[in-house]
Amino acid sequence: INEDGVESQIPATIQIKIRRPFWTQWWFMLACVLLGILLFRWWNRRSLAQLAHENELEKHAILSELTALKSRMNPHFLFNGLNSIQAYISRNDTRSASRFLGKFAHLTRMILEMSGDDFVPLAEELKALELYLEIEQSRFEKDFHYKIHCPTELLESNIRVPALLIQPYVENAIKHGLW
Repeated sequence: INEDGVESQIPATIQIKIRRPFWTQWWFMLACVLLGILLFRWWNRRSLAQLAHENELEKHAILSELTALKSRMNPHFLFNGLNSIQAYISRNDTRSASRFLGKFAHLTRMILEMSGDDFVPLAEELKALELYLEIEQSRFEKDFHYKIHCPTELLESNIRVPALLIQPYVENAIKHGLW
């Protein structure tokens, strides 16, 4: 009905279209899934980075401990070795002094080379230990006997151990076992 009161022949219609809420739309759901995936990846990477950082700190602490152990061992051993050479020289035993000095120099070189590495092959560690024991045995005038037993498959393998790991324990065993 218009303002004059005349009724229209075709009724007027209004078309109202109600859309679904945006949170039920496919694009919003896809965006939420992608956001969830991104948040999970961010959290996962952050956790892995934190774990890697903790592992790095732990590795650094272990290497610092190993370095401290090496620095405690080297001066003590060097001092004892030089005292033994001095004893041979004062007794006029130049042959023993020369043999001892050769072994001592070889072991000193091995120790210096190994101290630059964090890990060395097991065979190399055992060679240094053998040389150390020979020196100690001659220093104590063969008051003790030793035997190193290691299966050949271990020596031939790629097993790496912390450099100069075994020697301090053997040194303590000799020191406390013979004195």
